Amino acid sequence: MSFDGTSAAFLQEEVDLTVGYDVVVFEPFTLNNNGIVEIESEHEHIQEFAGRLRAEVADAALVLHPPQPIYGAQFYLTQVKGLEEFALRQNYGYINHWTAWPETTDIGLKDYLTEDGSPAQRGAEAWASELNTYFIAN
Repeated sequence: MSFDGTSAAFLQEEVDLTVGYDVVVFEPFTLNNNGIVEIESEHEHIQEFAGRLRAEVADAALVLHPPQPIYGAQFYLTQVKGLEEFALRQNYGYINHWTAWPETTDIGLKDYLTEDGSPAQRGAEAWASELNTYFIAN
């Protein structure tokens, strides 16, 4: 499922979880929330979604991964680090695909992103590689 909004808006959406997902790979709305939804509120929204998921499938696994890096990020870095720490505290799986991208201060990161900041081919390949590694190695 794709959704272009904040985590608060996502919770208002009807998401059919009755099909019995075993694993949900979830990208919290950290980038969309940037400057709109506080980090703590985003974490509460994740918990609410996880509760809905587990109400349908008690042993469903929720695996989080951050959105793509952005060139010149500042506060966004704090949000992403906070997401990782939250995932570890709550015992959620976490895929840190950022290790496959250039640093946010590296001009080379722009080769991984489109002009609007979405993943370009190189970024999508880096991200996909880390997802594959996570599920094959774990």
